[in-house]
This record gives sequence, C-alpha cells and structure tokens, in this order.
Amino acid sequence: MKKNKIIIIILFLSNFMSCKSQDIIDSKKEESQILMSTIFSDFENSEQSITISNKILYSVSSSDINNWQQLIENSKMILPMAITYNTKDNKEKVDYTLIFTKDEIVHMSNQIIESKAKTWRNYLGLESNKKDGLNLKTYYLSIPVFTINKDYALIYLENTYGGTLKIYKKSELKWKAIASATVWIN
Repeated sequence: MKKNKIIIIILFLSNFMSCKSQDIIDSKKEESQILMSTIFSDFENSEQSITISNKILYSVSSSDINNWQQLIENSKMILPMAITYNTKDNKEKVDYTLIFTKDEIVHMSNQIIESKAKTWRNYLGLESNKKDGLNLKTYYLSIPVFTINKDYALIYLENTYGGTLKIYKKSELKWKAIASATVWIN
C-alpha cells in the first residue's frame, strides 16, 4: 500500500513538472513570436530591398567567435560597444553589462543550447521573405534570447557585410530595438 502511494505521488509530481515545463516553453515561444514578428515587420517596412533567410543562424562569421552561444558567453566584450538609439549625448549612455549580468548570460546561453529549430517556419511558424537565389542584402537571424524576466532580448543579425548584436526592450507589451553593437565588419 505504501509503495502504491509513493508511485502515485511520483506520477503526480512528474505530471505537474511536465505541465510546468510546457508552460515555460509555451511562454518563451509566444514571446519569441511577438519579438520576431516585430523584427520581420521592421525589415518589411524598410525602404531598402532586404530579405530575411528562413534558416536560423547559429554560426557567426567572425574570426574570433564561432557561434551564437559563444557570442552570448563573450558578450561582456561586445555590450560596452553598444550604441543606444535616440540619445542626445554620452550622458545618456547605458552600461548594458549591468543589465546583462553573469546570471542573465548563463540563462540566455542555455536557451541557445535548448533550441533545435533550423528554420523560422518550424521554430515559430513564421515565414521569412527569402526568395530563391543569391541576394547580397539577405539577413540571417539567430534565435532571440531573453533575460530571466523577459524584459530584454538579444538577437544576432548577419549579412555579407557584417554582424550586429541588437538589444531589444519590452515596453507596454511591445518590443523595441534600443541599441546595437557591431560584432564584425567586412
């Protein structure tokens, strides 16, 4: 009888943990979808003819950094170079290393490790605007990674000419690009 109670408790706890894990995954996917829809929309509203690849970017074309996870783990070197948009002088400069602490970086790095998606279609059900054929204005985007409270996100964008780390902030349920740092330039 005691054995049956233990088995029932274990089954209940494993089911509870599974549901909790699914809620976390669903919440992250929903947040990713909102952010990526904003990013895709920004590209579509651009005056330039820009396309976004359907392939999710995990590698980085820099001689110093090989992949998205390594870029996040080394972001303490890149974040101080971030230029905040719409500031009037250096007095308004933000030290992003204070926002993206060591714990936040570990949390973000784990999101990359957990991600297995290869395309935007199977990651979020989103369609990129990439057409067949080579286009020098094609951008490749990493998966977004979020801070623990999901109030900031980082994404890496790359094209033929360089790679950029973009910082997004959530304000009033909307994501907005607030800063960027050049990772490499061709």
